[in-house]
Amino acid sequence: MRFMWIVFMSLGLADPRYTANRSNRKWIQSFSVPWVGVLSHKETKFSAEALTGITLIKTKLGLSNAYDVARITKTNIRNTTKAMFLAQEGAVRYAAVTHYVIHPEFNENTLNTIALVYLDYDENIFHWVLMDWPKEDELMNQQLGNIYVFGYLDDHEVLEQVMHSMEFVDRRECDQFYEQRDLDNQWITPTEYQCFRKKFSTEKCVFETGMTLAVHHLRRWKLLGLSVLGPGCALPARFIDFAHYVPWIRQQTSLWALNDGSLQDPRASRIVMRSMYHM
Repeated sequence: MRFMWIVFMSLGLADPRYTANRSNRKWIQSFSVPWVGVLSHKETKFSAEALTGITLIKTKLGLSNAYDVARITKTNIRNTTKAMFLAQEGAVRYAAVTHYVIHPEFNENTLNTIALVYLDYDENIFHWVLMDWPKEDELMNQQLGNIYVFGYLDDHEVLEQVMHSMEFVDRRECDQFYEQRDLDNQWITPTEYQCFRKKFSTEKCVFETGMTLAVHHLRRWKLLGLSVLGPGCALPARFIDFAHYVPWIRQQTSLWALNDGSLQDPRASRIVMRSMYHM
């Protein structure tokens, strides 16, 4: 999901179940997926607020698209950046951002890869059942259950959860689609991905960067990937394959715990920082 001036592309609406009002913003929750949230960044009190998607994948650990997160300066990050999640009962939960690590393939092989966002919050408040992780060799296209994309629609200070039912698109068909339209540029193509499109699409919509792709089976949710800015919901959309990055994520979280949150893996420090509002 690209950083924008408070406004997201329209993703399609769902019937609201309840709303919550915090800091002059109304939240509308249409279904219970509290682990899908919004990352908010405001460089100074005079700057416009910029938003992108974040998925809570572990206690105090969020997952976002590196293309967006790399635009956040780390200086004073706890005061400029926060994560927001809509709890099941309709209350907005806020988490401070303390640090982030971007996968080393960013800016070397592709701009569309993952970023780990480290959070700080009261664990007594954030007591949700989080999504399962896939096995490292598990294929996105061989999942049992129903596959969905989750995100938020931001419209005139209203943040509303949106959901799309998805179907798998054969990789050969997907790659051919992008090649024929000259959309297969190395820098926007993820290193590891699979393709999906929205089922029964009738409205115009676009999958923004960083939306959550998950499968629901036997009353459990499993994280499959993150979206890349696509050509349209009814067309083949590429999703970063989460399973491919599980070993690296486990390595990073182990190093973070070993160093008590004070150091990051130097192999993951090859990051080109950008001004937040340099488009």
